[in-house]
Amino acid sequence: MSTDETLTDSQFQLVPAYGSSSDNMREEDVKRLVENGIQLGSKIEGIIDGKFDKGYLVTIKMGSQELTGVLYHSASPETPRRRKKKAKLSHVYSLRPKFPRSGYNFFFSEEYKRLKAAYAGQEHYLTKEIGNNWRNLSPSDREVFQEKGAEDIERYKREMAVYKSFVDSFAAGSVAATDNAVAKAEAEDEAEAGL
Repeated sequence: MSTDETLTDSQFQLVPAYGSSSDNMREEDVKRLVENGIQLGSKIEGIIDGKFDKGYLVTIKMGSQELTGVLYHSASPETPRRRKKKAKLSHVYSLRPKFPRSGYNFFFSEEYKRLKAAYAGQEHYLTKEIGNNWRNLSPSDREVFQEKGAEDIERYKREMAVYKSFVDSFAAGSVAATDNAVAKAEAEDEAEAGL
C-alpha cells in the first residue's frame, strides 16, 4: 500500500531493511543518516508500506540501501473532557417544563383518539379531517379548548419560574464545582500520560 501523504511532527525510528538483522548494521545506518546531514526536522521522502493505530510502516532509500522504519505519531496534548459537565446539564435540561399546548393541540389530541380507528393507515387524511373539524367548530365549543390552552400557558409560566430559580441556584453552586472538576480532570489526564 503506497500513498502520497506528508507526515510531520512525528518520532521516527529506523530499522535495517528486510534481510539484514544485525545491530551493527542498524547503528551504521543511523550514523550514515546523521553524517549525510539528516537531522531532526529534515525532510525525508519515502513510501508508506502500511498503517497501524500508532503510526506508519515506511521505506526510505539512502543511496543504494533501502531502510524500513516505523513512523510513530507524536503524542498530542488532549483537551480536558467535559462529559461530566454535559451530563449534569442534560439532567438540568430534562427537568425543564413541557412547552404549553394551544387550544388546537387539545382539540387535535381528542379528535385523533376518536378518529384513529376509522382512518387506520391514512394519517394524511386523518389530519386533514381534524383540521376541517376545527375550522367548522362552533365558537362555544372552540372556547372550551381555548380555555384549556390558557390554563396550560399559566401552568407553564408557574413551572418555568420554579425551573429558572433552580437553574440559577444550580449555576451559582456549580461554578466553583466546575472549576474543581476541570482541575481534577487535568490532574487525571496528566497521571494517565505519565503511565
